[in-house]
Amino acid sequence: GSMVSSVLTGGLAGLAWSLYPPAIVISTWITQEAFFTTLLMAGIGVLAVSLSSAQPRVRWALAAGLLMGLATLLRATPLMIAVFLLPVWIWKRRPFDALAFVLGMALLIIPWAVRNRVVLQDRILVSTGTGNVFLLGSEEEQITASEKKGPFYEAAAADGIKHGLLKPNPEYGSAIDAWFFRIALMRYQRRLENRPLSFLRLSGL
Repeated sequence: GSMVSSVLTGGLAGLAWSLYPPAIVISTWITQEAFFTTLLMAGIGVLAVSLSSAQPRVRWALAAGLLMGLATLLRATPLMIAVFLLPVWIWKRRPFDALAFVLGMALLIIPWAVRNRVVLQDRILVSTGTGNVFLLGSEEEQITASEKKGPFYEAAAADGIKHGLLKPNPEYGSAIDAWFFRIALMRYQRRLENRPLSFLRLSGL
């Protein structure tokens, strides 16, 4: 709070979050989201300390990179953080901070990527991608109907094959994810042609 606004603001924000019903529920979950959020916020906090210092803080940048690396193993989103922070490091003239941060992330990510290459015979950095999520979003009812995802994937795959999008062989995880992404693009295009207003209303109409 003191770095962004004031100590009082930080305290009030913390109190509000502690009493926020979804936050109370989420804190009881033993899931990836809870651990990911904890690591992500810890990494952002350490990174903020590193960037707010008048002098380069290589050790803090390295620690932030390690925390972000751990968070990346749960969700791939933090991979883009270094790209967005690059202008900040250039502006502040802190190339060693940037290198330390990237090194910290790489120390956690590269072993997992090597493991995926050796064990799965697939070039997967952290996760296969977002093709399956993109496909789920092509029909909004699938977002809440988690128990129906299996039949939905089967129907979508059959639809893709029917329209010439053949299933990859061999069936590597990255190839299947890319295949799902192409099927999703086909379904979105069809939806744009037949139900263009559904994009404006974010509904199935």
